Amino acid sequence: IPSRSEETLLALTILVAALFGIMGILDYIRGRLAARIGATVQARLEAASMRVELDGRVEKSGYKVREAQLQKGPYMLVIGDREAAEGTVAVRSRTGGDQGSSALDAFVQAAQTEIRTKGA
Repeated sequence: IPSRSEETLLALTILVAALFGIMGILDYIRGRLAARIGATVQARLEAASMRVELDGRVEKSGYKVREAQLQKGPYMLVIGDREAAEGTVAVRSRTGGDQGSSALDAFVQAAQTEIRTKGA
């Protein structure tokens, strides 16, 4: 028969395991939501005739940003929790760095304008 302190420790262990289980479920849901939002952004950019690569790996955002910087693409769009809630994208330029948040349509228009002017 377990002592009172052993029962408390067992209950605490079960509670911690349950919380980690809930956190795992929340991370899974957040990951699925991010993948869905990323796919929507990708489709919108592709519809605007832009080349897009979606990094849907489950990695820390800092790691993904560094990897994208090494690929030297002209722009990187980051969608975190804040951007997902606000319906925006965080824009990073290879030459200008962090450009702040922008509505996706505003970014598409600005990028198309830049493409037209550089191609002329």
